[in-house]
Amino acid sequence: MRILLVEDDALLAKATARGLDHANFVVDIATTAEQAYHFLASYDYQFILLDLGLPDRNGLEVLKSLRRKRIK
Repeated sequence: MRILLVEDDALLAKATARGLDHANFVVDIATTAEQAYHFLASYDYQFILLDLGLPDRNGLEVLKSLRRKRIK
């Protein structure tokens, strides 16, 4: 399963990704909403772990945007 981890705290992202990797997940890490959108345009993810406090956009705004795109 491929997971997108969107987290701007480098230590937290690394530790979370390491744990998911040990559980045999493939993890891509985005540190900004812009990077997350880039990853989402390039890959299909089964799960997104999304930080709400991103430096360039509120995580809830990102989630709303993703939901609008899925509905259409």
